[in-house]
Amino acid sequence: MKKKGLALVVVLLCMASLLAAMAYTSAEVKASYTIKVTDSASSILALNFDSSVAAGECTGVVDTDGKLRITFGKDNCGLQPCSTYKWDGLVTLTNHSNKAIKVTVTDSDSGPRLVITSNDQPVKDLTIAASSTLPLDVAVKVPAGAGAGTDLTGDIIVSAVTE
Repeated sequence: MKKKGLALVVVLLCMASLLAAMAYTSAEVKASYTIKVTDSASSILALNFDSSVAAGECTGVVDTDGKLRITFGKDNCGLQPCSTYKWDGLVTLTNHSNKAIKVTVTDSDSGPRLVITSNDQPVKDLTIAASSTLPLDVAVKVPAGAGAGTDLTGDIIVSAVTE
């Protein structure tokens, strides 16, 4: 009886080893996908420029690559070094999804320093409900060392996660 039990254990161990050897160690699976590309204003998380707030002092256009580009200053007028300019509600952030999201809005830290707030609070982990819009205030702090006639550039960075 002991020999039959031992033989059964050996057979089961052999089968387990054989099954383990037959398991695959890599695989490749393909699936198709489509990415619908739109401009900034009509994307799921949309950043829009409010020209009525800008009063001609700055412009916002969606360029040919679909990104919103804001230019501070107008015609032959610009922003002077060592100064701060603020526009309340200059841009809006719209959540076109069907879920609430938490957003953080910063700048790229290059060029002029943008301070982006909502109701005078930093936009950090701020909840935007589904299908809702949040007005954002933009303050531009031009560094003291910025030379006249120089164009300073940067990026507004919007990070979002669903709740």
